Amino acid sequence: MGKVLTQANRATHRVRLNVSPWEGTNLTLDWYLNRAMELNNIGATPALSQLTSRNLGQEWQFVLRMPINEKLYFLGVAGIAQPGDAIRAATGASSNWTTLQAQLFWTF
Repeated sequence: MGKVLTQANRATHRVRLNVSPWEGTNLTLDWYLNRAMELNNIGATPALSQLTSRNLGQEWQFVLRMPINEKLYFLGVAGIAQPGDAIRAATGASSNWTTLQAQLFWTF
């Protein structure tokens, strides 16, 4: 949701679970709850400048960071966002949003 929402007029609550099941490996699960502080959202994307609700939505994000060997490192991100009433009313969005990312870092 960060690409649609600006930092202005937004209150975000986050809960994070972070574990390291093996040495060098890190798993992170984040849950975000986004709410608008005001219904007048001047400065935002034009479609979101006047909100009908303070409920902007929630998002879950899972991140895996792990070494493959001494020279390769993997980073994977999976996320799902549920647009709230304000975004659904402004954009007509009817389904959840998903994202998948995979990165491989090589050092030499």
